[in-house]
Amino acid sequence: MEKKGELRPELAALIPIAKGIASTIGKNCEVVIHNLETPESSVSFIAGNVTSRSLGAPATNLVLETLRSTGDASEDLICYKTVAKDGLTLKSSTMFIRDSYGKIIGCLCINIDLTEFIFCQKILGRFTGTPGDPPGSVKDEHFAQDVVEVIESLIQHVIDHSKVPVTLMHKED
Repeated sequence: MEKKGELRPELAALIPIAKGIASTIGKNCEVVIHNLETPESSVSFIAGNVTSRSLGAPATNLVLETLRSTGDASEDLICYKTVAKDGLTLKSSTMFIRDSYGKIIGCLCINIDLTEFIFCQKILGRFTGTPGDPPGSVKDEHFAQDVVEVIESLIQHVIDHSKVPVTLMHKED
């Protein structure tokens, strides 16, 4: 979606990039180009649909607060978590676009809906977890093919847990 004739060249040049990002990531991604010369109606291009915004929507509170507090010195906001008004969990990034004088004129925002990924993560966590073990605990188990491997494994275990380096070990060690 695009407003014809309202984008500065610096922002219009981002349209193919926005389309490419949204297409590459897929249906869970939205890329928005904001023209911050008119923050009250800054949304000038949208590829994808995650936040249900439309052209002419205002800049977000986060963008406005960032600009208010640090102005043209604002740094990009990369990979932050947000929750959309409909409850979707999003991973977002906001990159500020500057003119040749360093003045912020717009931003490119990427919003990825993580809802399905979080669901999959929970399912995988239940499948890969082992009940009764604290998170992060792993049992040291070796699956040997013969007795020699068992002995080598025991020797290696002693070496790994010894306070004496192998080069300084004596027969007793």
